[in-house]
Amino acid sequence: MTKEERRELQASLSAFPGGLREETEGLSFEQMTFAALEPGWARWSIDNHLRHVAQIPANWLYVRTQEAISAAGYFFPPTAEAIAQVRRSGPRLVPPHIAPDRKALLDILTTWMIFCCWILDREEDEGLRKIQVQLWVDPDEKRPDDPRKTVEYTRDAAALHPSGYIEDPQKPGHFTVELGTALCHIHWNMLAHHRNIQRIKTLLGLPEAIDLPRVGYLSLPKYYD
Repeated sequence: MTKEERRELQASLSAFPGGLREETEGLSFEQMTFAALEPGWARWSIDNHLRHVAQIPANWLYVRTQEAISAAGYFFPPTAEAIAQVRRSGPRLVPPHIAPDRKALLDILTTWMIFCCWILDREEDEGLRKIQVQLWVDPDEKRPDDPRKTVEYTRDAAALHPSGYIEDPQKPGHFTVELGTALCHIHWNMLAHHRNIQRIKTLLGLPEAIDLPRVGYLSLPKYYD
């Protein structure tokens, strides 16, 4: 990752909570909690998408990579362990006892974006390659009501990155992800959920608040259209 690419990613991560804030501004309780069985991306409400986005950075950087990042001299945001305890027990959402409302979720997300930007500001390309995330996805796992295997989404993600996100050909489901690539992927993952929020708003007859870049997942029609 070049210095220019790091600065561009920093700017995108720093601006992300503000974009979500604008996208969800003024929504009623009914609009925030609306969900539908079809299409599949509407099975989570806007509130649930926000709760998932708020745990994405902690999942990648603390749950999966705590030891390596701590060894590099970083101190995690204060919500790290609480979110990790929830994630380790299964749920992929930040629960109300940690973040009771939209403001609290966006505040948590903001602290994690500051943390991501600290890493990008401090590390050169070598450091972003040297620190690695070891990711295991059960090749046979399926989430409830989802026809695709979980590992298929992970392989979608790996295919989007030109380097730094590799599945071990001898061990299906075992991925090694370089820290710089993981930070980029955090952004792409969050963008995909922001797009799902926009899609739900469209179902509700509401306009999109901001234009999203067609990068990462959003470069694929199945994640954008």
